[in-house]
Amino acid sequence: MTEKSTQKIIDELFRHFYRELLSEPHYAVFFESHDVDLIRQKQGQSFLELLELSDEDIHENGLKIGKVHINIGLPFEDLYAGYHKLQQLIPIYFNEHWLVDHQLFRRLSLQKMAAAEGYFQSYIQQMAHEIAITLEKRNLLLRRSYAELANQPLICLKEILTHLLDGNSPLPEMAYGACPLTEQLANHTCLDDDERTELEKLHSLQHIMSQNFLFFVKSKEYALAVFLLSRFYGMALDLSNRIGLAFQMSFIQELQKDPLTHFYLRHDMEALIDSALSLSIANKRNVAIVMLDLDDFKFINDSHGHLAGDHVLKEVSELFSQVVRESDKIFRYGGEEFLILLDGAGIDVASGIAERLRKLIENHPFDLGMHRTTKITASIGIAAYHPATMEKVPSARHFIDICDRMLLKAKHSGKNRIEYC
Repeated sequence: MTEKSTQKIIDELFRHFYRELLSEPHYAVFFESHDVDLIRQKQGQSFLELLELSDEDIHENGLKIGKVHINIGLPFEDLYAGYHKLQQLIPIYFNEHWLVDHQLFRRLSLQKMAAAEGYFQSYIQQMAHEIAITLEKRNLLLRRSYAELANQPLICLKEILTHLLDGNSPLPEMAYGACPLTEQLANHTCLDDDERTELEKLHSLQHIMSQNFLFFVKSKEYALAVFLLSRFYGMALDLSNRIGLAFQMSFIQELQKDPLTHFYLRHDMEALIDSALSLSIANKRNVAIVMLDLDDFKFINDSHGHLAGDHVLKEVSELFSQVVRESDKIFRYGGEEFLILLDGAGIDVASGIAERLRKLIENHPFDLGMHRTTKITASIGIAAYHPATMEKVPSARHFIDICDRMLLKAKHSGKNRIEYC
């Protein structure tokens, strides 16, 4: 076969190749802004030259091909699929003896592996740059204390990429148990148990993926490394976003709480009570609210000052935590007045909680500062809704008014007591 006839066959091969390629919509869209005839001619000439190149030159040629294709934005899977299509078409145009004599498939395989390496080299540069920009933006959006924690998965990936790029920068901690983020997720108070479990699972998977990724790079399996790197980046970004969202939500919830007692403020109280009452109908669950007011609290403020009063309120809030359930919501209703929403509690449960709380307050020596203590009592009112025995569902406002009347009754009946309806 002469060089001229070989070039003609190669030209026919690549015409066939691009007909099939452009018959697929996403390839057609990608190449619509490119001069396909010019690309086809260049690739045909490169294919012809491949037959004469040394293995070293094939490697250099493949590196350039990989870098060119990532720079024009061709996804790696499309580059590899293109090689596969070409390998399927070649036996149609060249006989077996010619292919063996010219070692075409071996040469093409060497070029494909080098193209994967070239694509990988440019890909990690692009990704390291993209992560740096992402981290900069996230630092502006997240609170500093949260950003440091939320950005750890992305920082870990960036440190791995930097190590691969310069060969000198240290790798991050690769062992899951020794990673600082592992301990931080386990101990951070802003996460609930479900959030913590999910984040720890994702973080563990990220460590497994990082080790697999580095194994493929060390083994020079660049095609597998490119495919895994896309997933690795997606997982790191997802984990960072989830951590950031969890802490942002925690911060928002803290804004809804009283800074002294850490109880909820009253602006969302009626909506939450209305929601509990509505759910009680569907689920046939009892709902109760408990309203507590500290007796003669004004005397403490007037006699010992507001700072002493704050000491008492803070200690009262700590006593609540010994009695209420995890599902209960506590609101600071007024200066020294509190409301507890007991979802799923009837009058018996509510009365038991109220009585334990009343006794705790009555028997507790409250710190006024300056080595002074005082005693104080509380009056409590309770309102309970039982869907099985009550036809009409009260509104939150009406429910609170009933409870407030019970509290006033307790006050007028001598204080330090409980009244309920």
